[in-house]
Amino acid sequence: MKSLLTFVVLGLGLLAAAEPVLSPYTLHEKRTHVPVGWMLKRRHDPSAPLPLRFALAQRNIDDIGKYLMEVSHPESANYGKHWSAGNVLETFAPSDEAIDAVRSWLLESGVESDRIRLTSNKGWIEVTSTVEEAERLLQAKYNLYSHTSGKKHVACDVYHLPENVAPHVDFVTPSICFDAKLTRRDSTEPARSVGQPGSGNGPKTTGKLNAPLPTDLSTCDEYITLDCLRALYGLEDTPSSTPMNTFGIVEYTPQAYLQSDLDMFFGNFSPSLYGRSPHMISIDGPGYVQT
Repeated sequence: MKSLLTFVVLGLGLLAAAEPVLSPYTLHEKRTHVPVGWMLKRRHDPSAPLPLRFALAQRNIDDIGKYLMEVSHPESANYGKHWSAGNVLETFAPSDEAIDAVRSWLLESGVESDRIRLTSNKGWIEVTSTVEEAERLLQAKYNLYSHTSGKKHVACDVYHLPENVAPHVDFVTPSICFDAKLTRRDSTEPARSVGQPGSGNGPKTTGKLNAPLPTDLSTCDEYITLDCLRALYGLEDTPSSTPMNTFGIVEYTPQAYLQSDLDMFFGNFSPSLYGRSPHMISIDGPGYVQT
């Protein structure tokens, strides 16, 4: 009898060891309201296809500012040495740990390996799935929504991920976001071309100021000057230049800059540049034409 009991206990232990040990789930994202224009229609069909995309957490995101300054600051040894697509991928691609954690969880949850795909940039893991399986994986409920324009969208109010997987995933789609592209205008107002060549849109102005431009910050709540912007963003007003630093401004015919406008601006805000003109580089067309 004792031997039989020992055999049963060992057998149960082997069965328990064979079952995958999944981490407890934790809330990952939650939506508090439905965006304006959208309306809940019904629960989604459990058998309907629902491809899932897991955005993997990228490496070195906190260092973006440092990398940017290294290539953009004139005093940096790497100034102007812009990165290639390969450099970007190598620096920010998710870690192997993140990829393995998400892939292992999917396999342990019953997703076959041939339905799991890692994108070429290693930023996404894509899963061919159904609504029923997605709801089980994410502990979510998917609904169908309709927009006033007629557009349909699939979304959930909240979803969860295992605690050991959540740190490696930025977000999952489709989930709580209403990112459907609306192609039909829900308005009788005709579409307008804003800022297009020849559209006739000019600067928004109420005319000339009735008083001299202020030299302090007392009127920044009424209108913005360069001094206001410098104070707001903590910029030092120390004009400097380097022969390595240039930038271009594109113009589309019939739009063109007016030297008199530049002189007016420089006279008010940057007297040292008064009378200076941009270097005109014409592309497949005539030279500088005032309009």
